[in-house]
Amino acid sequence: MKKQFTIALLLFICLISFSGGILAHAMERRDTPETCYKYYTSIRIEPGDTLWEIAERYLCEESGSRETYIQELRQINGLSGSQIRAGQYLTVVYYSTEYK
Repeated sequence: MKKQFTIALLLFICLISFSGGILAHAMERRDTPETCYKYYTSIRIEPGDTLWEIAERYLCEESGSRETYIQELRQINGLSGSQIRAGQYLTVVYYSTEYK
């Protein structure tokens, strides 16, 4: 009887440990933010577009501030200021959680 109780207790402890490990792993995965991959594309500026709106459209939360994003847009497009014109093409950085 003691032997059966000991075996049952060990099985129960193993089951609890295994379940706890699975639960801890699931919680860890849920808390991990999705990875954003950085890509470049060319867009045509539409009437009324601003660098601020473009930043809002293409920026990923984990990739930095809007100001930093706008600075990068200005640098890669050779812009000295924030002025853009409808019909102009800009290279923009965009982020995706999908690896391409």
